[in-house]
Amino acid sequence: MALNPPLNDMGDPLRVQGEVYILSRKGVDFQVNIEGMGKLKGKGRCILTTSRIILIKKHYEEGDAFKSFDLPLALMFDESFEQPIFGANYIKGTCKPLQPDSLPNDVKFKVWFMEGGCGRFLKSWRFCLKKLRDASMGGNAGMSLAQEVQSAQ
Repeated sequence: MALNPPLNDMGDPLRVQGEVYILSRKGVDFQVNIEGMGKLKGKGRCILTTSRIILIKKHYEEGDAFKSFDLPLALMFDESFEQPIFGANYIKGTCKPLQPDSLPNDVKFKVWFMEGGCGRFLKSWRFCLKKLRDASMGGNAGMSLAQEVQSAQ
């Protein structure tokens, strides 16, 4: 995970090598809790790629300490989908730091889907997590993860 991954002039995240954008959801609220740093909260959008989830605040100033947050799929664990009786559906989980010593501890995250649209996101997110975990166990995907996500839709 990374605090404030680089964004371009349009506010979109810069891609990492080999990464493909899967989908984006606006109208999300999010919170990341970093032991030793406190809670960071925002409202904005969530982008799912073949390698990470990027949370981007809708409104931020140039000098703000928190504009966006990067959650690498390969470093996520204890993730789940919650459907409360009252309130919006949300995903939650824990993510390890991308670089050792970049943040003091693991991050606990929550992403609420305030405007709906979590069904397709959830299916794609789980699919990407499964394929990444299968690949790390020696599986052979055959086609690219992005192609598999599109064909699974």
